Amino acid sequence: MKPRGGEEELPAPLRARAPLIRHWIFDLDDTLYDPGTQIFTEVKRRISRYVERRLGLSRAAAKDLRDRYYREYGATLGGLVAEHDIVAEEYLSMVHGVDLGRLRRSEALERVLGELPGDCYIHTNASRQHAERVLGHLGLRSRFADIVDVVAAGCCPKPQMGGYELLMERNGIEPGRAIFFEDSAVNLVPARELGVATVLVRYGRRRGDEDGAADHVTYDLAGCLRALCRAA
Repeated sequence: MKPRGGEEELPAPLRARAPLIRHWIFDLDDTLYDPGTQIFTEVKRRISRYVERRLGLSRAAAKDLRDRYYREYGATLGGLVAEHDIVAEEYLSMVHGVDLGRLRRSEALERVLGELPGDCYIHTNASRQHAERVLGHLGLRSRFADIVDVVAAGCCPKPQMGGYELLMERNGIEPGRAIFFEDSAVNLVPARELGVATVLVRYGRRRGDEDGAADHVTYDLAGCLRALCRAA
């Protein structure tokens, strides 16, 4: 639900679960920062250029293939590895070489992440290097105990289950005491199947049919986290 009167309104089931939460899992791009920065838009452009040059395709064909692999594999990288035997590290280095100068630190988010009970984690379809860069620009690196990137997950991106299970196994995460924040509704589905609470982060975007995939929809990540802290 949208914040009302400056307060985030949590649904009753999530509010009741809040005191149990000790594992806070976050997607990276367009979740920890507003997609209005267009950082991930630039990443997608670079993906198209990589596919165009690497596979010798036209610009339009490269974009179509990028989008098809995203739909079928959860990330373009998944399709490129499975069907073209590309080197994941080479691809990730190129597509994530974006200028992060548009990112701005959020004091509110920094503060509330430091107040959460338990540990915070990143689960991303990007590379660890990209995650480290983004977190550094946002002033948040010290807030996160672990990062599971697409390479650690065996180049099996979300929503494939492998990365979720890896994150939980190597950090001893109890699903019933965990919550996952993500801007893509389809990537919340495996988390819910594992018993993890889920929040869809939408910022200024309109509600969509896929919002039902989450236990809660927020337009203000820091505000949602504050509400969960209060409910605890």
